[in-house]
Amino acid sequence: MDHSPEISLTKRQRYWFTHLQACEASGKSIAAYAKEHGLKDKSM
Repeated sequence: MDHSPEISLTKRQRYWFTHLQACEASGKSIAAYAKEHGLKDKSM
């Protein structure tokens, strides 16, 4: 049974968290992923 507390994220945090998960799943570098999606790598 998992007793870890549920963490509530803001809309902005969810936005970046989703991108970070997708970046990791893609196997690409942060710079390559960011460029592909029109994001600044330093923002990630």
